[in-house]
Amino acid sequence: MAEIKKINIGTKPDDGTGDTLRDAFSKTNDNFEALNTLPEKGDKGDKGEKGEPGKDLSSELDALTKRVRALEEKE
Repeated sequence: MAEIKKINIGTKPDDGTGDTLRDAFSKTNDNFEALNTLPEKGDKGDKGEKGEPGKDLSSELDALTKRVRALEEKE
């Protein structure tokens, strides 16, 4: 799974302890790239409890599609 990088903003404004602008924007670009490529990989992850990260959403999508079709047929 893609790892999102946290930007260090320091403890106080202009205290010099946070990431430089270049490093911060590099992390931002890496984060967007990780989010953009994640769906392409089709990594469903392990099935977990409802709402747990990595849950296989394809089964949820199938169930939702069936419910929508059933509701449309009633109309």
